[in-house]
Amino acid sequence: MNLRTQLKDTKIRVVEIVPPSVGTDLHRDRSDPDDNKKHKNKSALSVEEFMEYLTKGWKDNLDTIGAGMGVEVRDILLMTVVSMLIYA
Repeated sequence: MNLRTQLKDTKIRVVEIVPPSVGTDLHRDRSDPDDNKKHKNKSALSVEEFMEYLTKGWKDNLDTIGAGMGVEVRDILLMTVVSMLIYA
């Protein structure tokens, strides 16, 4: 049973974030520490862009917030769950 289901009757709200590649300076020990930056990865978001998605999702009261390519992943997951419920 997932955490959201376990806590549904409490005052705790679980929000899942589905991030894309975000251009940060974390993981500097990689062979190419800039491979997550926009100039080398066109699907990467800047931290500012990621935060815009996150803030909007939070304000829209979403349970699952996707950003950039994460929006597509979130939508696929949600469609899969809906299909499973319909055909169960």
